Amino acid sequence: MHQHKTLGYTFVSLFVMMFLSVTSFAQQAPVLDTSSDREDSIEHATANALENKISHQVCVSFDVFQALLNYNSTYREGYELAVDYYYKKDLYLVAEGGWGHSHLNNSRLSYASNNSFYRVGFNKSLLNRSSPKDWDMAFIGLRLAAAPIQRGQVTYTIIDNYWGTTNGTINATNFVGVWAELTGGFRVELFKGLFLGYSIRGKFLLNQKPFLTLAPIYVAGYGKSEKNAVFDFNAYITYAIRWKKGRSMPATTKK
Repeated sequence: MHQHKTLGYTFVSLFVMMFLSVTSFAQQAPVLDTSSDREDSIEHATANALENKISHQVCVSFDVFQALLNYNSTYREGYELAVDYYYKKDLYLVAEGGWGHSHLNNSRLSYASNNSFYRVGFNKSLLNRSSPKDWDMAFIGLRLAAAPIQRGQVTYTIIDNYWGTTNGTINATNFVGVWAELTGGFRVELFKGLFLGYSIRGKFLLNQKPFLTLAPIYVAGYGKSEKNAVFDFNAYITYAIRWKKGRSMPATTKK
């Protein structure tokens, strides 16, 4: 329990530091030397004009960091994809998913598991857009996730100097894992429609009971399932698909 509290405090500290750094960056922007009423009027007019010109955007992302972990791991494999849609006012609706499997095979214990997973939620950008072409973002977000999990039959060997060696099996089982996520990160457009970005996630298991009896060594989308709270990192390559909104009425000018 102490370890889980420490993990939670560490994540909150990192998240607050990231938020403060982004806020500090935003505060460094130059301020117009005009009255507050005039500034508010200009800001409101600019925001309305920008909103009218903003295109629709759907982004498809692939997590290259998970692929790198697959290459360096001997017991797990997982893949993650994400799709987000710009809704309005720096709010992005997000759907994520993936699949993976793991196995444990030694002289004492042997079993395999596989699962898919699904996450839904939103990202909120902390940076105001400067133009219709500005899609860079620093964000925070929330997710709710679920993973149908299949754990195969388990074979085990118990070696005891008094009772001798005992071999046995545990039946295969299917169950669902559910967890919540708090996430934050950055995304930068390098070329038109092509982004690089990353996110840091704190994941908190909501239904611990199914994992109490020989949990899978790894659950794709979550991580090491014997822990009720974990950290994760994603590094994305993202491609954006954009299209314009319907044309608005032209503004009238006084002669």
